[in-house]
Amino acid sequence: MAHGFHTETKAQLLNNADIVYCATGNHSLTHLDIPLIKRGAYVFTATSADDEIEDHTSLMQRAIHDKKDNISRIDTNGSYFYIANGGNSANFMHGGILGPFIKLIQAELILCLSQLKGAPTDRIIELSDTKKRFIADTWLEQFTSQPA
Repeated sequence: MAHGFHTETKAQLLNNADIVYCATGNHSLTHLDIPLIKRGAYVFTATSADDEIEDHTSLMQRAIHDKKDNISRIDTNGSYFYIANGGNSANFMHGGILGPFIKLIQAELILCLSQLKGAPTDRIIELSDTKKRFIADTWLEQFTSQPA
């Protein structure tokens, strides 16, 4: 709106959207919003279900689950909508997990932060390939089994 783009009210948007994508991390859908979701719409989230959907647990208890497609149907007052991955982040629909891989990203962040002092302020810099290789080799030593 600050840039001159017109938006509808939340109720109008929920009533008309075929796809609802929740990405606030702050209960973007409340119990008052659920009956407003357009019949047959699909709901996806970008964070955990309990962060995006108020009272997610009771909502999912009344859902009809289709394990094959990882889509659940939620019936509400004579209408219905679909929710992907039980309301959890859509990017994990096919079993994706971060597990120890997140340690690679965390290590790069920590190394970058350690080098901020004295870093140029007029351009973007990134870690050298040598430093990235050091992180990768260290990760491999820690998280893979070594041959006997």
